[in-house]
Amino acid sequence: MTGDIPSSRALYARLGVLGLLLLALFDPTISRNTAIEEFFILLDDSASMRNGLDTTWPMLAQQLAEAPGAELHVIRFAAAAVDDYSASIDGQKGREKLLSSPSYPRRLPLDRSATDLETALRDALRRVRPERSSALLVVSDMRETRGQAEHALKIAAASSVPVYGFIPSGEADPGDGAILDLQYPTYVHAGQKIPVIVRVSGSPSTTGRLALRVNGQDRESIEIDFGRRGENVAQIPIDPCPPGICRLEFSLESGTDRNSRNNARIALINAVDPRPILYVSSANRPPPAALGLQRIGRAVRIIPPVEFPRRELDMQSWGAVVLDDVAIGDMVPDAWSALIDGVRRSGLGLLVLGGANSFGAGAYRHSALEKILPVTAEGRDTQQAASVLFLLDKSGSMDQDRGGVSRLGMARRAVLETVRGLWERDRVGLTVFDAGVHEVLPLGVYEEPAKMLERTLAFTPSGGTRLLPALESGVERLSHDGTERRILVLVSDGRFLEGDFGGIEKKLADADIEVIALAVGNQAAMPALERLARMGRGKVMHVRQLAQLPRLMRREVEKYRDAAELGKVAPQSRKTLPFFTDVVSWPVLSGYMVTSPQPDATVFLESPNGDPLLAVRQVGGGKVAALPAGLNAWAPAWLAWSDWGRFFGGLIDWISAATLSPLLHAQIHDGPGRLELEFEALASDKSEWAEYPAVESVVTTPSGRTYRIPLNRIAPGRYRGDLPVSLPGIYRAVFKAGDRSLQTAALHESEEEAGSYGNGESLGDRWFREGLIRPWPSDGEIAVDSPVAVSLRPLLAGLAGASYLLLLVCERVGGFRGFLCKKTTKND
Repeated sequence: MTGDIPSSRALYARLGVLGLLLLALFDPTISRNTAIEEFFILLDDSASMRNGLDTTWPMLAQQLAEAPGAELHVIRFAAAAVDDYSASIDGQKGREKLLSSPSYPRRLPLDRSATDLETALRDALRRVRPERSSALLVVSDMRETRGQAEHALKIAAASSVPVYGFIPSGEADPGDGAILDLQYPTYVHAGQKIPVIVRVSGSPSTTGRLALRVNGQDRESIEIDFGRRGENVAQIPIDPCPPGICRLEFSLESGTDRNSRNNARIALINAVDPRPILYVSSANRPPPAALGLQRIGRAVRIIPPVEFPRRELDMQSWGAVVLDDVAIGDMVPDAWSALIDGVRRSGLGLLVLGGANSFGAGAYRHSALEKILPVTAEGRDTQQAASVLFLLDKSGSMDQDRGGVSRLGMARRAVLETVRGLWERDRVGLTVFDAGVHEVLPLGVYEEPAKMLERTLAFTPSGGTRLLPALESGVERLSHDGTERRILVLVSDGRFLEGDFGGIEKKLADADIEVIALAVGNQAAMPALERLARMGRGKVMHVRQLAQLPRLMRREVEKYRDAAELGKVAPQSRKTLPFFTDVVSWPVLSGYMVTSPQPDATVFLESPNGDPLLAVRQVGGGKVAALPAGLNAWAPAWLAWSDWGRFFGGLIDWISAATLSPLLHAQIHDGPGRLELEFEALASDKSEWAEYPAVESVVTTPSGRTYRIPLNRIAPGRYRGDLPVSLPGIYRAVFKAGDRSLQTAALHESEEEAGSYGNGESLGDRWFREGLIRPWPSDGEIAVDSPVAVSLRPLLAGLAGASYLLLLVCERVGGFRGFLCKKTTKND
């Protein structure tokens, strides 16, 4: 057999082509060091930059001209981004023209009403070619009002594309009056002067006036000389602020002002110190608990309920409020609103101490105060329901008193308020009387008895007064009722036609009916009513001031509603207090107000019956604690307890508004459409970061709404979270980690350019600190951090293709054929 057999050289050539293709498939790279080949310049031309771009451009253009090797791309941005220069389009001549301009040559119009840095960054990153060494330079004040540039900056970092930043000096237009900069501390101790440095500008050789307001009050106004350069710096030591958030408002007036939007700045400063305690008590002498706080060194101010502040702003100077046996009617509605807003918004601590006039007996049930307490004024489910029948006098004498106030109208209001405080299981009825008896609401259990009564209480006073038939009707209804507790509430002016009650007193006693009689007016038949109440194991009250009737009725009914548990009580620990961990046993109590815990409350002490004796709840930014036994008549053993000062002082410190700690640091960064919350914590010995399983911030908006924001761990001891916001104003935040807390505040500005600045570290400052943006060197010389990886796939694929073509040519062209192949003959 005779045939052609390829030579070994041709075989090796084919294997070589196959090897090149396999290498190209794996895409190997080589590293090479190089200078910047592509340079993207991002220029902020928004209104907040004023003329910063034009003043910065000559210096920047000179530095770029001295680096001729880099290919330039210039993107100008504000509310959108536009291409002003590209080397591939404009060429060398365009570059020379751009860099030789004394001010920046804007080629396209741009909406300057906003700053969208994210769009400009993403536009530049899309053009970056992986095979070329590239860098970005951002010339901006870093005050974005749209987008989230941080996302794009993190993409650049992940792609090893360095981003440099340059913030212009912020010079105002020549002659324009402006506050250029504020420097101030974020935290100061209360009582310490606040050092503030203000840099202002204005028309050269003229003067302006810098005004200061502190917490809404005019503080001072000083004259500023702008000098020959049109700029000056004022150092202003501000008088100490009370503890809390101190708001400083600076405004500048000058005769040649052309942009009023840069004439004002706001600074928020946290004035911290252990704040004094506001102790509220109706007692004629200082309460023992208040005196005990003073003995252990706490600053305490004792006031009666009628003097309680009526504005939330007045709450900010107190660390905590103690209500000692205070009823709802003891304070006006505005005072309760100020207290509740102080707890929710300002982180005010609140401690409510029980007593005979508090909780169920103090009309707490369904009140605004009860909504923030850790307990409700309704007792445990095992207590029996009661039947409450109201007997309301509607005779003609119940019309207006001498002051023009309707006795009957006030009595209707008293019935409604009292019914709102009853328990859902209670049976309610209403009978009115004059010369006759009229059943308005039959005795029974109703889903919403107050609403039913509102529809049926529309009647006018008329006729005489026959009390005996009304009492007999009431006794008849209650004596056939199945409940164990029967209460008859009588409201009348006491002008009866009867000389006696015909033995009704004995019927009341036999039926075990308790009587609460409220006599209104100065002509009430008090002896007859007192005899009636005595037989009914009740009480008679002479109401001389009609305005007191609703409060007195509700308080007395709830007193008879088993609101208190009297007798010796041994408190039992249910959970260890974080500030008092080594207690062995608790002193006994002689009584307490019966309550039930709220679903989100923590009960630390309870009675053998399971009733709360110490419960705590977080409400907005503040802690609220309740001691239903109080620290007075029912707690003599507590006041004599050797650990009383340590316990009560620790409790007050624990619930009080957060103060400055050297181990904690919190910041709020204001961004477009959001606040960024940061929290850092050190361990007690300051040697390492503190770790917590859960960290959160309770933020109160300018409208008073609160949000609970969980913070994510981003590094040891560091936590961060975001809150979407839209409403401009002051946002207050209380950061909590374990049993440690710290409060701060920040100003969220409107989504506009050239507005006033708030406090805290800016986003730009943080980007520089975290390395997402690098400072632009003063000489403009930058280099690639690491060698650029160059792909060998195109080279290998090209070599494989060329080798294969060469092989085909060699095999088919005679001159080459003999080199690669030779003919051999074999004989079979």
